[in-house]
Amino acid sequence: MRLFIAIPIPEDVSEQLVNLQQPVEGGRWVPVEQRHLTLKFVGQLDDQQRKLLIENLKGVRFDPFDICIKGLGFFPEKGTPRVFWAGVSHDDSLIELQKRVEKVAIEAGAEKDRFSYKPHVTLARIKNKSVGKDDLRPPGTDFVSRIFTVDRFNLFKSLLRPDGAVHEVVKRYKC
Repeated sequence: MRLFIAIPIPEDVSEQLVNLQQPVEGGRWVPVEQRHLTLKFVGQLDDQQRKLLIENLKGVRFDPFDICIKGLGFFPEKGTPRVFWAGVSHDDSLIELQKRVEKVAIEAGAEKDRFSYKPHVTLARIKNKSVGKDDLRPPGTDFVSRIFTVDRFNLFKSLLRPDGAVHEVVKRYKC
């Protein structure tokens, strides 16, 4: 089962991001209901590892904290874009939560992330190499959402389908 741990984005904030969407050949916009702020991509775990992860995530404690979605960018930063994202304005609380979640996931059998954590909300995935950054984000555009409180995270399973991944909540965790 392909798993990841993420903070759900409030529906009204996710809806605000729709204003950035425009038709782009070779680009696929992430549906509003699928948007999230990933804390840890876990990947495939066997049943025993999954049960351990579900149980151990109960021990991840944190105080609620505020964030907002702010700024736009691309992965990779240089060259042909493959992912268009919105950034996250945060304090150390988000990074601390991410570290705790990653530690528990590794203890359950997940691999350590190869890249340093870059908090973001994926807006679109780009398959067409001729799509440029300005095709997705007209020059001069930016984004800032309302501030919202993070007081929970979810364990999701990701089902890969020809028209994109579908995410389903496996378990919800509240601080």
